[in-house]
Amino acid sequence: MKFEKYSEKFKNAFYFAKASNRIKGTFGVFLLSTIVLFSYQNCGTKLSQAASALAPLTVAPVNVSVDIASLQDCAYGGISIITYIDANINGKIDEKELIKSTRNVCSGANGTNGTNGTNGTNGTNGTNGTNGSDGKGGGIFVSAAPLGACPAGGIQVTTFVDDNNNGIFDPSEIMTSRSSVCNGVNGTNGESSQITVTRATSAQCSAGGVVYTTSTDSTEAVANVVCNGTNGIDGTNASVSQAVASSSQCPTGGTVIATTTGNSEPVYSVICNGQSAYITTSIANPFQCPSGGVVVST
Repeated sequence: MKFEKYSEKFKNAFYFAKASNRIKGTFGVFLLSTIVLFSYQNCGTKLSQAASALAPLTVAPVNVSVDIASLQDCAYGGISIITYIDANINGKIDEKELIKSTRNVCSGANGTNGTNGTNGTNGTNGTNGTNGSDGKGGGIFVSAAPLGACPAGGIQVTTFVDDNNNGIFDPSEIMTSRSSVCNGVNGTNGESSQITVTRATSAQCSAGGVVYTTSTDSTEAVANVVCNGTNGIDGTNASVSQAVASSSQCPTGGTVIATTTGNSEPVYSVICNGQSAYITTSIANPFQCPSGGVVVST
């Protein structure tokens, strides 16, 4: 992007500020900031238009807007450089568009006046001190970003100390910062996928089913067989009966439980009542316990 035609605007602005010593402080900074704002807004718009002419946009571009910085961010005035996603590609920040970054470039404070000289000896008056030199301005230089920093293109914002207040980044002037605002890189297109559904063969599914075949542009087809479930086997009826146990089965009495399923032979379970228990004790004889003892009989 060419910036030569804006150089004359910057020169005239700074010469006007130097020509009138009475114009100082906030008004001078406001005048300078306004000129820088309108110059770089035009530049940013032409850069965006040039980028649009090179290639058709397939995604929302990253755009740059320059505005006057608030006094809270820049006490002596300045500008704010805002990068944002221009979703509707209209060249301005709308309410719902995403702001990626905001950078403030502030003006420096005016230089203070020199102090008056002290009176000389022998009663002669000292010479007056000279006025302090004008403060150095803060300059901004916007150029196309190098491919190494922005493969998809973008802009490079350089701030510098404008020693001669001419608005141009001269070779002898000191750079204070440099940053790149890059355009986004287009993403790769996704692959198409295909899905087909066919009836499963009897060898694949004895009770019937379907075969889902999936594939993409770069992968082989993969078949997935989904079979119907087979019908379960009907259960047989079960029966339970019980009878009193005989004396040979249970001397103390009990119950016989018979279970059968369908046409199978019955299965018998005998549950007998418990018997009574008796416990007796007697004195052990000397042969059983030489030292004496007790015999417990159950």
